[in-house]
Amino acid sequence: MLREAMCRMPVERHLIADAHPLFADALRQTLAPLRAQADWLSCARFVAVLDALPEPGAVCHVYLGEGLPGLSARSSVAQLRQRCPSVRVVWLGNRPCPPAWAARQADVCWSKTLPPAALSRAAQAWWPPQPAASACHDDLPQLLARLTRQERCVLRYLQRGVSNKVVAIDLAISESTVKAHVSSILRKLQVRNRTSAVLKMNPLAADCFA
Repeated sequence: MLREAMCRMPVERHLIADAHPLFADALRQTLAPLRAQADWLSCARFVAVLDALPEPGAVCHVYLGEGLPGLSARSSVAQLRQRCPSVRVVWLGNRPCPPAWAARQADVCWSKTLPPAALSRAAQAWWPPQPAASACHDDLPQLLARLTRQERCVLRYLQRGVSNKVVAIDLAISESTVKAHVSSILRKLQVRNRTSAVLKMNPLAADCFA
């Protein structure tokens, strides 16, 4: 029973939402190694953040970059907390001093101008203790259970050999978002590339998509 409960534990998720892919990638490369057991995703629009939020009660950190398309000073943070009450929000501002609404609504405010070492220290000081890693991820159904609904959809495309560009058009998302989903899928399935992910799938895995 304990082992089954551990397998059902929600995975800690970090969503970097910024209009500039290069900055989002740099932030992810800086912070992800410090939180190796967590899921790291990147979004370029606020609506994609809402779609990527985990189930209520899961640990989730959202990093909102100033200038993110669809971001509303009045309602965005409230929407995040309504969808996932346990979400923790980081404001990533272009200037050292955040706007008044961000200072009030976000849990913490960081400046994009901070050097990587300073961002790492700020994150480690603010993050809660990391939960112990589960030892049950060698079971394929449990690996698949970690995928979000959008990631499962992208995985189906991978099985059909569809390119990122076609996936982006079909799902009405950017290619960079597709690439982020693919990277997350590979990490969760514990494989190195798309081909290995497809080879790892089997009829049992297909049943898990139902």
